Amino acid sequence: IGGTPGVNKPSVRQGARMVYDAAGDRYVLFGGVDNDQFYRDTWVFNPATRAWSLLATTVSSSMYIVMSHIQRST
Repeated sequence: IGGTPGVNKPSVRQGARMVYDAAGDRYVLFGGVDNDQFYRDTWVFNPATRAWSLLATTVSSSMYIVMSHIQRST
């Protein structure tokens, strides 16, 4: 997927959490870590346009723990 990491798409990282938002037909990525930085940013990927956008949030780092435990019942 094109774009410049950290500018118009998330930087390379590990340990991030991603969920699919079926109502919005989008993927939401939160957090992660690279060699020397912990991320608390939130990115949205639109599969129709294949574009990322940075989502402005006011969520604290504790959201990282919550998102790691989200489960959807079917």
